[in-house]
Amino acid sequence: MKIKFMDTARQAAGLERQREFKQAGHLWNQALFAARNDVNAEYCRLRADFCLSSMFTRNLQQ
Repeated sequence: MKIKFMDTARQAAGLERQREFKQAGHLWNQALFAARNDVNAEYCRLRADFCLSSMFTRNLQQ
């Protein structure tokens, strides 16, 4: 299955804005493996890490 980087990254960003951090983190990890350059890969890794930590902190502040 071919994963399109931009589509996956856009979906992840949308879920992140909706505070769906678990699903967003999963999609950021998918985008990480679809990224073709180091800058995009690093950005995806950082977003996935942010979502993972936010699952336990930001959802509690609603």
